[in-house]
Amino acid sequence: MFRIKGRVKGDRNWIVFADGLPYTENEFTINDLVYGLTYEIQVEAFNDAGSAEGCDIYEFTFTPVLCPNQPKNLRAGGDVDRCGASSFTLEWDRPEDNIGKPLRSYTVWYRDLCDDDSEYQVLASNIRSESQLISKPRVNDGEVGDTFRYYVEAVNSDCPSRPSEGFDFEFIELA
Repeated sequence: MFRIKGRVKGDRNWIVFADGLPYTENEFTINDLVYGLTYEIQVEAFNDAGSAEGCDIYEFTFTPVLCPNQPKNLRAGGDVDRCGASSFTLEWDRPEDNIGKPLRSYTVWYRDLCDDDSEYQVLASNIRSESQLISKPRVNDGEVGDTFRYYVEAVNSDCPSRPSEGFDFEFIELA
């Protein structure tokens, strides 16, 4: 059987998190850890004869993975009337109350709304500002529709945010 115990580094007293876990268990979740504290965890194997001596102590600092909040207010910016046939500027607002590590960049995704089978694809990544010039996608093997849905993800060093709300744009032919 296993006994799992832990303590905040520097504390003298151990807290037993689990006692008597069967040998078939090879993972255990410890809840209610405090962000930024360093913990020491020890797993002991024991049976009726006693416990093993000299079990290693695992030390770690609790720093949860926190993805940023999603960008807001996707919109077409710039002179859409002049550029609308082939391009436009997609703008958005930084995430409100960003959580986690500082933002590193943004990723813009798109899909063709005229093609029911199309999937979202990365249009641009590693964007460092809250806008991106968008050109009408081109393909070599067929026609592309005129209406596309875009969304943006904010990215920190841990992970991307949830996608922003989608923004639909229809490319128009200028007279």
